[in-house]
Amino acid sequence: MSENIQETIVELINQASLYGKDSVRVQHLRHVQELILRKDPSLLDNFLEEVLGFQTDKSPEVRKTIISFIEEACQHDPEVIVKVIDSLRLLLYDDNVLVQKRLIVSMITIYRLTLKWLSKSRLVDENVRSMWESMVNMKIHIIAMLDSDNDGLRTVAIKFIEMLALVLSRRTQDSIVPASNEQDFSLNLLQDDHRILRRNKLEQEGKDVMEKLLEFTLSQHLSSVNLIAAMGAIANIARQRPDYMSRVVQTFEALQVNLPPTLVDSQVSSVRKIIKLKLLSLLKHPASFDFQPQITTLLTDLGATQAEVLKHLPKVPTESKRKITLSNSEINTKKSKMTTDDPSIFDKDDSNSSITGKGISTGGVHGSMMSSTSTNSSSSHPQHQTAIDITAADLVGKLSIGNVVDLVLVSMLLLPEKMPASFQATYTPIAAAGTPAQIEHLARLLGAQLTAAGHGKGYELMKSQQQVKPKIEDDIEEGNSIASITGVGRDDSFPSSSMDIDSKSSLPSTSGNESSEIPTTSAGITTISTIPSVQQKKMKPFKLADAIKPIEYDEMQRMSTDSFYRILHAEDVCETAGVGHVRKKTMTSLVCLSERSFRD
Repeated sequence: MSENIQETIVELINQASLYGKDSVRVQHLRHVQELILRKDPSLLDNFLEEVLGFQTDKSPEVRKTIISFIEEACQHDPEVIVKVIDSLRLLLYDDNVLVQKRLIVSMITIYRLTLKWLSKSRLVDENVRSMWESMVNMKIHIIAMLDSDNDGLRTVAIKFIEMLALVLSRRTQDSIVPASNEQDFSLNLLQDDHRILRRNKLEQEGKDVMEKLLEFTLSQHLSSVNLIAAMGAIANIARQRPDYMSRVVQTFEALQVNLPPTLVDSQVSSVRKIIKLKLLSLLKHPASFDFQPQITTLLTDLGATQAEVLKHLPKVPTESKRKITLSNSEINTKKSKMTTDDPSIFDKDDSNSSITGKGISTGGVHGSMMSSTSTNSSSSHPQHQTAIDITAADLVGKLSIGNVVDLVLVSMLLLPEKMPASFQATYTPIAAAGTPAQIEHLARLLGAQLTAAGHGKGYELMKSQQQVKPKIEDDIEEGNSIASITGVGRDDSFPSSSMDIDSKSSLPSTSGNESSEIPTTSAGITTISTIPSVQQKKMKPFKLADAIKPIEYDEMQRMSTDSFYRILHAEDVCETAGVGHVRKKTMTSLVCLSERSFRD
């Protein structure tokens, strides 16, 4: 039986090698794929090289068939990846866009299989290391295709990044994974001591690609096809990785009011319907409990009825309700106890900051940088503070009736004489107008638009933080180098950043009210204010750009002219010193720089 199959395979490969109709040759290669991989897999090693020889065929359909063969071969035996990695890399850089798209679709499966195989394999040789390096380079190249001019390539690149965000992250108890993907790889399956794969590095890569995908979703140059694919990807990631739920909800919130201007009216209506469907699917997720106010408000703006929203609300288990009740009672007990011990604490907080319904402090710069958390989950699920959150918190107090009326009157001057058909088709009446929840939602919508336009308190604050961060890192490096030169040991003068709470509590504390004013970080770890002065004083490195001012053009011309005349009158000195040729070159350069004539 095996000999007959071998003879058939040889005959089919010979017929496929002959020039004829592409459809006939593709049919022969598919027959070879079925015989090798489904009837007698032991023949894979014997005919792998012969089949891979078609990777340079002139026909794109033949090359796409070879990609399909490689994908199925890797699924059957992951060790084949080492042998076919060069072929995959060659086909990735193919001139035909259809071949590239087919290769990227196959790479979604092959990359996942590679991680799963490497996580279980303990024997790593040079061939495996070389294969993984090639795989990483291919991954970087595919991610870069998000900026491609071809919509089809961008769409499959989105699917590939979706796979990366899922496999380069951890599953949680709330993860809703489809049955078909139940056996897929995740970082939970990776050991810490792997010789090639580093869990922390891979996890950071997953966060980076997810952030890149979210930024891509909010781009203003997307087509409707790319936008729909990106929305489906981030919604699927949020369902399978609830840790990203907060960022995904914020992205949909910003997207609703900042749709790409390239979309036509019919596409805008279609995109809004898809946003509604994705938000309803997220609302079903148990991890969306903390984000229900935001999601329900968005759904109301998108035209969802109250019945639809109630139908998709997740059912909270009795145990969860009991935990929430207990946690609220514990918080109230602790708060009342702290008030009894020192009533001035809450009076001082109330005088310095005002807290909105979402827990975002708007009192001063320090208050605006506090993490926004929901009331029920402030201790267990801190949300990521973004520029939109900070700007929205700043706008809530400014959206008074008078200010809103003034904004409406000013904007009426810019309205068209006739209502656009697209607005009439997508407009939905505002539910519960004027309520605190609706004001907060309006502030977030304005915050999203201001942030997208590069304005707002949050945008300026985040921009300043990004500019200050490199300077702080330079100061820290400079301080460490000075400490090493002077012989000051870090363990002697600087408290370790990894010191636990117990060791900090053993330090001598201040008396009176000073002990109650010890600042706490966002992670809940108490920091001691009595830090040695050596740590507080940082050596700032000298930067010439900070010490000088730019010279105006007229001043530069005047200085060039003065320099020319000084060098002109120093002929005798230059000849005596033997630098006459240098003098001539310098004078020539100054004449070229200056706009005035030196003939006189």
